[in-house]
Amino acid sequence: MIDNLLKYPTSCIVGKVIPKTTFARHFDSQKVRREMKQHFAEDIDSIVWLYKVAESTCNIEPIDDMKEIQVFLVNLKNRYCPDDLVNFIDQNMPQFIVFILKYEDEYRLLINYKQWTSCEHTAFNITSTYRTDFLPSAELNLPMQGKTTAQVYDNFVATIAGIDLEQQNSLHEVVEKEQQRKKLLADIAALEKAIRKEPQYNRQLELNQRLKQLRKEQIGRASCRERV
Repeated sequence: MIDNLLKYPTSCIVGKVIPKTTFARHFDSQKVRREMKQHFAEDIDSIVWLYKVAESTCNIEPIDDMKEIQVFLVNLKNRYCPDDLVNFIDQNMPQFIVFILKYEDEYRLLINYKQWTSCEHTAFNITSTYRTDFLPSAELNLPMQGKTTAQVYDNFVATIAGIDLEQQNSLHEVVEKEQQRKKLLADIAALEKAIRKEPQYNRQLELNQRLKQLRKEQIGRASCRERV
């Protein structure tokens, strides 16, 4: 019997085990690192299609780009299964998916904020990955809020990411700003490394000037977040 972990309407429960070969075939059709294949074999025990959130199961209004949302339960052999393995599965499934990762008696939620790469709706580009800590089942919580699939999905992302949507203009803007912040930090780190390795004094001065500009931008963004 399948546990109704998220306490969703029973009409949403699918409870179907998906053969690992369904996902493994993508390893052969794409250039995938050997380590990824090994992680898939050694870290994942089974994958269960736990819920379908859709008009047919819980009267949620679909939108053109998101007809329904799936929830997969991934039973892990290794607590430290890398996110990029789950993301590989997510990228190759033409569905919007929430993952519940189970290791022994604990669970963590993982979701990707992603967008279709084309109008054919065959593949995704993952923008950000959000996850909770591992929790006992009693603390597992992902409320289904919203009238449309897009609203429900945005609220899923916000809940797992710890974002208060009532204090923000939109989830898209929050994610976009977070990506800009990460890029800024990466640029700062790259410049600091380049300065340490640069033997020419004049070039060091140029790089330091650019670094000062980026750090000033970083401080400005931090101040904006505090005011919000």
